[in-house]
Amino acid sequence: MDNKTNNNDSKFFNLEVYTPTDLFLSCKVKSVTVPSPLGSFQILTNHAPILVSIDAGTATYIDEQDQPHVLFVEKGIVEAKNNNTVFTVESAERIEDIEVSALEQLVNEANLALTHTNLKDITRVNTNRKIELIKRKIKAVQNSA
Repeated sequence: MDNKTNNNDSKFFNLEVYTPTDLFLSCKVKSVTVPSPLGSFQILTNHAPILVSIDAGTATYIDEQDQPHVLFVEKGIVEAKNNNTVFTVESAERIEDIEVSALEQLVNEANLALTHTNLKDITRVNTNRKIELIKRKIKAVQNSA
């Protein structure tokens, strides 16, 4: 007799999300959608082993009660193997915890800083990258509403 038909856990796999400072999330899920540089892709139970870089964006997972949850993750890697999926990312936030008004204020401050003519080129490039990341985060929150 096939174990998968008798074992309710066979519908789920382990998901862990690590940031540089801690284990951000650990749970059983039915699926997870991953933001990669080439577009989003989905991981399901018994997924073939994979190791992929991920881009800043939204990762959506479906929990054991069929409830969707959305995270905003900054770049890193995801590995799926033996029904374990592990994200190792620069940062992760639950989409509902992100305050758009605070992000908009950061964008305004960064744009103001860019008006200074004595900025080094590298500072200008890094500031523009941060602005683009913040705008992605704002868009992710708005799209999930």
